[in-house]
Amino acid sequence: MKTILSTNKNKALTYMVVCALSLTTFSCSKDDNPAPKNEEYAAKVMLKDGETKNYITASTAKGTTGSVSRKGDLYSIKDFRQGTLNSAGTALETANTVFYFNFKENDGADATTAQVTLNATQRNMDIIPNTKDGYKLSYINQAFNDVKATDQFTELEKAGVSFGTGIGWANYDVTVHHVVAAPNRTFVLTKDGKPVFKFRVISVYSGGMPNAARESTNYVFYSIDYQEFK
Repeated sequence: MKTILSTNKNKALTYMVVCALSLTTFSCSKDDNPAPKNEEYAAKVMLKDGETKNYITASTAKGTTGSVSRKGDLYSIKDFRQGTLNSAGTALETANTVFYFNFKENDGADATTAQVTLNATQRNMDIIPNTKDGYKLSYINQAFNDVKATDQFTELEKAGVSFGTGIGWANYDVTVHHVVAAPNRTFVLTKDGKPVFKFRVISVYSGGMPNAARESTNYVFYSIDYQEFK
């Protein structure tokens, strides 16, 4: 009887040791193979935090000028234009009347690859989403930094300069004939109904400021802040 009890105890002990070793091995295996990290999307124009790039040398879209910079998750384009460069390839010689931009790529684009169209004439500065690719435009009267993907937005066909009526990204000051960005108005680009980017238009004047007290002539140069919803 003692022999049988001893044998059973040894079997039980062996089983416990095997189980303990199995658990240890499983635990180590998990530690050795951590969950993969989400890598940053490889945009056509990549920027490190705090970096600024000149589009003449960095853009993949021919004839794109201006600059793009990054501060954390916030990106900004300044003096953005598209057109024909001079023979030296150092500056824009002739500007187009329509520009194209892709927030995901941090870069200029063309009509087929753009997320938004930026009209660029004295009479038309509308921003239009690429609906053929499932993009739509909405807005919210709220400070840019406070806007979340879960907020309620109002859909728009396009956003331009308001002359007293309608919702635009800017208002027209008839006293000095200047285009003034609407304060605390944030626009949202959606893809198939999902908010993907928020943006605000800062200015359409070169350097971000009109070049005269009245009837300035240094336009159209888009400056826009944008951020991806994650």
